[in-house]
Amino acid sequence: MILINAGYISCSLMEKRVSEKDVSFTQIAEARSFLQRLETHLQVITEIVQKNRVLAIQSAHGIYADEDRNQLDLQFQELLKKICRIRESANFKKEPC
Repeated sequence: MILINAGYISCSLMEKRVSEKDVSFTQIAEARSFLQRLETHLQVITEIVQKNRVLAIQSAHGIYADEDRNQLDLQFQELLKKICRIRESANFKKEPC
């Protein structure tokens, strides 16, 4: 009788460990998906920041007229708005990133 109970306990422990591993694998997969999504957003934001850097450098040169610098500023501001939209729309499983 003790041997049967020990076998049952051993089997229950193994089932629990398998279940815990399944949960762990699910969490790892979700974390990987979250990181991939975040990486995509960060790549887009990096590209925008690089474009803004170029616009700032162009605007800093004395070769542009005021109207030209105003146009560069408009482009700069639009790119900043795009970053804000990305931040506001970025979510994972309906939760903000």
